[in-house]
Amino acid sequence: MKIRTREPTTHERWAQLRFSVVGQLLAAPPGRGDLQRELARLAATKWRDPVTGVPTTFGVSTIERWYYEARNAPVGSGRPTPAEGPQGSWLPDRDHGRARAGDPRTV
Repeated sequence: MKIRTREPTTHERWAQLRFSVVGQLLAAPPGRGDLQRELARLAATKWRDPVTGVPTTFGVSTIERWYYEARNAPVGSGRPTPAEGPQGSWLPDRDHGRARAGDPRTV
């Protein structure tokens, strides 16, 4: 039986790249006062653009933002499943503008 595999989306490719950049910091957090040095080291590294394949670098502030976003994200907080919708399951239901339109169902 042949198993069908699909190519990762551009969004998934970028997510994988971000994780490959900051993953080592998450797995082995730097000691007190060493984070900036580690971020500078990662910023000096050439990474392959996940779409074009061209070698690229990222600034310290970009990698730092990725690091804190990944570190503070709840476990399993990747992309929402289709059943959760685009907002994810943790957001309340949206009124889709009914309150602004004076829809009595939102009162």
